[in-house]
Amino acid sequence: MRGKKGINFGSKNPMWIGGRIISSGGYTMVRCEGHPRATKKGFYVFEHILVIEKKLGRYLKKGEEVHHKNNIKTDNRVSNLMFFTNHSVHNKKFHKPAYSWKKGYKLSEDSKRRISEAKKEWWRKWKIKKLK
Repeated sequence: MRGKKGINFGSKNPMWIGGRIISSGGYTMVRCEGHPRATKKGFYVFEHILVIEKKLGRYLKKGEEVHHKNNIKTDNRVSNLMFFTNHSVHNKKFHKPAYSWKKGYKLSEDSKRRISEAKKEWWRKWKIKKLK
């Protein structure tokens, strides 16, 4: 936020790194004041959203989503991004329902491994909490 006289704000601040940060979720964010999707605190927007908006020539509408093909959250090349008109289309393309195993679907080996790892991690955290 601004100092008393605003002299250390933005690019005038000695700690300025060009208006790019990494969010807590691992995504690259770019300072972009006045953007409809900018954060309230720092005027930052996810870079992958800006890249797709530039390609489309318009702001994304509410509900539209962007997906990283290679799942690397900082790889914001146009060739690595996929645009979806809504969450439902995105979900159908990349996420199987959690109850799919009940309907006779076979889980892939990768899915089985990820589920196993998640269970182990949950139990590890639970044991640590219980010991405290």
